[in-house]
Amino acid sequence: MDEKGAFNLSYKKLRNIVFTLHRILGFAIASIAILVGITGSLIVFQREINDFQRHQQFGAILPHGDRLSLEAILDLVKAAYANQPQIALQRVYFPSKPDDL
Repeated sequence: MDEKGAFNLSYKKLRNIVFTLHRILGFAIASIAILVGITGSLIVFQREINDFQRHQQFGAILPHGDRLSLEAILDLVKAAYANQPQIALQRVYFPSKPDDL
């Protein structure tokens, strides 16, 4: 084999190694970028996702009648779950806008 043939052979091997390395690194970096993008979107849209899940679980809650005080609502919830001690009230969420239900 002459020098030109040996040069082409080593060039092809080097090119294949660099191309394979490029592919592997690209896949790894793209996977990290996709993961960061998805988790960032979940953080940004957390409130909307929670509202959607609540609506799917409980349906639309339409107010009617007189408004109850917070204490009266807490008493009703505690009475409804009195026979389930493993369930505990941890927090209460209030709507951020007056028209949020």
